[in-house]
Amino acid sequence: KGACETGTNFTSSSCNKKLIGARYFYNSYEATLGLIDTSKESKSPRDDDGHGTHTSTTAAGSVVERASLFDYAEGNARGMATHTRVAAYKVCWIGGCFSTDILAATDKAIEDGVNVMSMSLSGVNVMTRLQNPHRLLLPRITQAARSKFLGKQMEGRG
Repeated sequence: KGACETGTNFTSSSCNKKLIGARYFYNSYEATLGLIDTSKESKSPRDDDGHGTHTSTTAAGSVVERASLFDYAEGNARGMATHTRVAAYKVCWIGGCFSTDILAATDKAIEDGVNVMSMSLSGVNVMTRLQNPHRLLLPRITQAARSKFLGKQMEGRG
């Protein structure tokens, strides 16, 4: 579902049978704070800080045998739904996450036919850049739920 958009440090070969779509949204960010500094972060779906990778693998990561943390607690690691495919929608940047970029990504995910959306927004300026996203997202998620779409949103570092 969706498309595999390319950009800085992210080519079409970054998508595969697990990551089937990747998009990025930055118009409001750049309109407010200026151009994204590609010497500091990737202007692409690339996850530069690992937050999106962490949350998506928790949900949909394939089995990794003999995983360990510094050779402690070796065992198999896996996400909750190992056969699930992922479409990633990047909306947060070094300067924060903007409501209209989040809404654009939500609308695109619904348009792409995503069945389940888990939104985990993190970063230093998340809360200062959001303008009551619950009020803005709820009508979209409610409308999408009528077509068998499940949505969940979280904000902050927890």
